Amino acid sequence: MKVYNTNKIHEALELIRKRTHFLTSKSVSALEDYLTGYMVFGKWGFYDWNLIYNEGDVDLNEFRFWIQGQKNIPLSQGPSFSKYLLDKCKGDEEQAFDLFYKLLDEFKELKGKGNGPE
Repeated sequence: MKVYNTNKIHEALELIRKRTHFLTSKSVSALEDYLTGYMVFGKWGFYDWNLIYNEGDVDLNEFRFWIQGQKNIPLSQGPSFSKYLLDKCKGDEEQAFDLFYKLLDEFKELKGKGNGPE
């Protein structure tokens, strides 16, 4: 058995992309629940952003609002990205999951290196 141990959010996202069994299902809703917990752990727990992001990683909170064409506001406020992606995919959880990763790749390309979280 291989043990995966990472506390960096983008590393965890890449594991989930390849092995969706880390979630309850291949669904954008399950992914959002996972990410929300991770972000709460990093922002409001006993930890800080530096413990969940590597240098140069894009800020997932900023990404969440970018995909919806909105300004960056606190994670606890504003619409859910899963609802937005599900609307775009006519309610198909798996298709919305795949769209999340497609858009994340585009966002990373747009932001380039050195644009980690503030």
